[in-house]
Amino acid sequence: MRNAVSRIPAQYRQSRVPYGRQQTRELSDYGNPPAEPALAYFDFARSLNDWFVDCYQRCRKIWHESGGSADVPFIMQLAGSEPEKIVRGRPSLAAFDLPGWIGMADAIGLSLYTNSGYVDMGHASINAVVNLASLTRLLGKDVFVLEGGNEAPNVTLDSAEFHYFGAVARSLDPRTYIYEFFKEKFLEDYAYSPGKVVTAKGKIRRPAFNALRAMFAKIETTPAPPIKPVLYVISNSMASRGNLRAGLLNSALLDLAADLPIVGILYGRTPALESGIPVIQPDGTVVSSREGLSQLFNEISPADTPERIRWRREVAKVLRTRPSNRRDRALRD
Repeated sequence: MRNAVSRIPAQYRQSRVPYGRQQTRELSDYGNPPAEPALAYFDFARSLNDWFVDCYQRCRKIWHESGGSADVPFIMQLAGSEPEKIVRGRPSLAAFDLPGWIGMADAIGLSLYTNSGYVDMGHASINAVVNLASLTRLLGKDVFVLEGGNEAPNVTLDSAEFHYFGAVARSLDPRTYIYEFFKEKFLEDYAYSPGKVVTAKGKIRRPAFNALRAMFAKIETTPAPPIKPVLYVISNSMASRGNLRAGLLNSALLDLAADLPIVGILYGRTPALESGIPVIQPDGTVVSSREGLSQLFNEISPADTPERIRWRREVAKVLRTRPSNRRDRALRD
């Protein structure tokens, strides 16, 4: 934050926002901010991003140098609910450089709770974070599923949610797959939580135990193929500073990742990419022979609208069509 504050005079001149004063306004007043105040919002969000990165790096240094664990990764944990916040927030939230975090971290941990507070139990956002985490495997790093389960709001025993939790991240070949809700507390928030395996009195709930054992048996014995992307995205968070279109593209791609295997690539660290798969550059340029794809990414509809739903369907339709391999390969070369 101190580093960000030191740049305020220059930012003041760019954004023309009165940093020295605060005003109370309704959030709806900021629905379509002009480009210059958006610089201030981006810079504020970026200062939080930089603070987080600095904290991680300093803690990791302590872990490796003083903890006697130089070969044990210092895990960065991502929540399954994070993509949804960026999808529904301002374009300037692209300042939070999630692919950059993955590129920097020793390893990535995932928190994959489903919850009845979401219309879809949170599946869309979880799917997106799993697709985002596929960059971890592309970089040769490990993924850990550190916690998960289903709440509605008590801990439920829902066969569909059990199946979803046990399958959603398997394409990442995680080192651990941890179910959160093992034992009841002595003072529970809810009278009945059938998804907790052991009661407060120490008795095993057989339905939960059997469901959990079956889920883990399937994880251990049934291999899952890795994610096969339909789109590569070369990420450069700073390209969204002062560029609302780039910020909107960033959130729209996370929205698409709820339904499609979209893989992010770090700017300047592009590995060998699979031939025939479209690539989006940081400036929004689409490298592909897929007819209509460039136009679709130039006409992104706002989030949470019927138009965005139709836009997602159209993009999915184009990305799932059989590519013109010869031309795509020529474009990539």
